[in-house]
Amino acid sequence: MVDKKGKNSEKEKEPEMKEFEWTPYAELRLLHAMYGLKPIGVSYHFLMLIIWEKFKETMGINVPLKIVKEKISTWYDLKAADEIFPDDDFSEEEFSLPIDEFPQIVTVESSKPVETNSKKRKH
Repeated sequence: MVDKKGKNSEKEKEPEMKEFEWTPYAELRLLHAMYGLKPIGVSYHFLMLIIWEKFKETMGINVPLKIVKEKISTWYDLKAADEIFPDDDFSEEEFSLPIDEFPQIVTVESSKPVETNSKKRKH
């Protein structure tokens, strides 16, 4: 679509690369983008996106995520890393606030009806 000024109002997509030549400079930029990040476990996809964005920014071109993932997988066995580093950081633990510091929470909780085991549905 063309607006009144003759410019395209829709975002033009850059042509997606089919191949990317990995030079030593590009590999170094990717390693810098990965610095301090372990793209494994629960946060794999999130961290991979961060690495990809950093890499694209430093290279100044739009390299597809798939190409970056493929390159990282040639350096590291991410499936084996998942087994070595389990997701222990995300374990659930019982938590309660100190009553003396949060008395308003206690009054709200005490006004709620208490649910007994017989009322809970079994799945």
